[in-house]
Amino acid sequence: MSTIVDILRQRAERTPERIAYRFLGEQGEETSTLTYAQLALRSQAVADALSRFAPRSRVLLALPTSPEFCHVFFGCLLAGAVAVPVAVPTVHRMQALMAIARECDAACLLTLGALVQPLRAAAAEAGLPGMEVLDVHGLRERAPGAAGLPQPDDLAFLQFTSGSTGSPKGVMVTHGNIMANERMIREAFGHTSETRVVGWVPLYHDQGLIGNLIQPLYVGAECILMAPLTFLLRPLVWLRAMSTYAASTSGGPNFCYDHCVEKIPEQASTGLDLSSWRVAFNGAEPISAGTLRRFSDRFAPQGFAPRSFFLCYGMAEASLYVSGGHLQDQWAAGPAPAEAIDSGTVHPEISVVFRPVRAGALALGQEICVAGPNVTPGYWGGRAAESFFVQDGKTYFRTGDTGHLHGGRLVVSGRIKEMMIVRGRKVYPYDIERTVTGAHDAFVVGGCAVVALGAQERQDVVAVQEVERTARHSLDYAALAGAVRKSVVRQHDVQIKRIFFAKPGFIPKTSSGKIRRTLLARQLQDAGHDPKIIATL
Repeated sequence: MSTIVDILRQRAERTPERIAYRFLGEQGEETSTLTYAQLALRSQAVADALSRFAPRSRVLLALPTSPEFCHVFFGCLLAGAVAVPVAVPTVHRMQALMAIARECDAACLLTLGALVQPLRAAAAEAGLPGMEVLDVHGLRERAPGAAGLPQPDDLAFLQFTSGSTGSPKGVMVTHGNIMANERMIREAFGHTSETRVVGWVPLYHDQGLIGNLIQPLYVGAECILMAPLTFLLRPLVWLRAMSTYAASTSGGPNFCYDHCVEKIPEQASTGLDLSSWRVAFNGAEPISAGTLRRFSDRFAPQGFAPRSFFLCYGMAEASLYVSGGHLQDQWAAGPAPAEAIDSGTVHPEISVVFRPVRAGALALGQEICVAGPNVTPGYWGGRAAESFFVQDGKTYFRTGDTGHLHGGRLVVSGRIKEMMIVRGRKVYPYDIERTVTGAHDAFVVGGCAVVALGAQERQDVVAVQEVERTARHSLDYAALAGAVRKSVVRQHDVQIKRIFFAKPGFIPKTSSGKIRRTLLARQLQDAGHDPKIIATL
């Protein structure tokens, strides 16, 4: 099979009645299913409707986690169009969507009925009259065009990056990249046609798209999908789905595990059976050992095994997956490991080199650079071409992360752009954040962000800590600020200039839970007028 389109057709022919995807509602109820035959048939109908557009036209998908997303995404691939999955826009995010549309010169935007008119108005206001905005349910089938079957080198979709450290860029993912990365994930995770995956990460995100939508199709498995908001509001729905469907694979970054520990009452866990969970992947950078320990301790009575944790590392520019491996058994059985732990072994098909990073005379570490059949050819429009380089006949992507190999396993230190220079030495915000959050039980786990404001030579370290709703009116914030500062100085030799105590939700994050530090730094300039700020000390 040369492309995922070939595999889709094969699944529909050989196992037409097998369920490919189940969709869950807000309370975890099953709302609909898609068999392989239905998926292929409906995707082909979308492809026929899109055949009036020129091959390789960019088609934006502003669709929620739903059967419609599946039909349209695979329909684009069948039509030879380039899918561009994006977040369903709110009123405040229309401009961001139109910026992506302009960036990729989109010919069409597919959405659902209620959004058609607002999006048409936004497109007209943004000066994009040539982009058609269409309701998926109103697409008219027509005789298929002559696009032909896609080839491995053909562009399949644009994956716009999360923008956690800068403006989003369109990663060009080819059909060959998809197939290579799906093969790597299957081998690393041990997936088979009997695997069941549960996914809550948005389908426009690389983890949701490559890992939860395409991987099950690639191996002939089944995936249970829910909306991201369902998980955020009711994380118990996620764990119930793992239990109900005896699923073996699911995960996310650190915050999803901490979210379950914080928001699911112990009594609500009664009846859960998590013993089938074999791959609980964590793709954070860096991965928190404390997070793993808290979750495994909390849900051990429900059958969760610590060795099920699968630590991994990846990014959109590598399609998704780069390295991974299960939590070592001795860590699960012995004392808690160091806070920052490794991200598993690099897949054998991927080459890794390290390039020194310096700021003047100061060595900042080694940048991780990766090459392989899953590494994409670049960004749409040739943006950030300096992120790619050729060495020994291979094209490497500069990940922007520092790290090193330890015992054959990849240790990721953190983002270069997020590194702070304090009195001539490098400091990562993640280390300080763990110390701040650990200062009081009322502090939200995963609700701390540390940024540096000002010129590099005179940077002020600033911390934001979100406070649980039930405790915010009873705390002595002046005393807490003093305790936090003493703890940070003692453990990191860093002075915190200002501490903002905030209500939950103040810290801006990407769809996968990464802190948007650049945006946060801008927010803090006007924090004195933000009603979500409780106290500033």
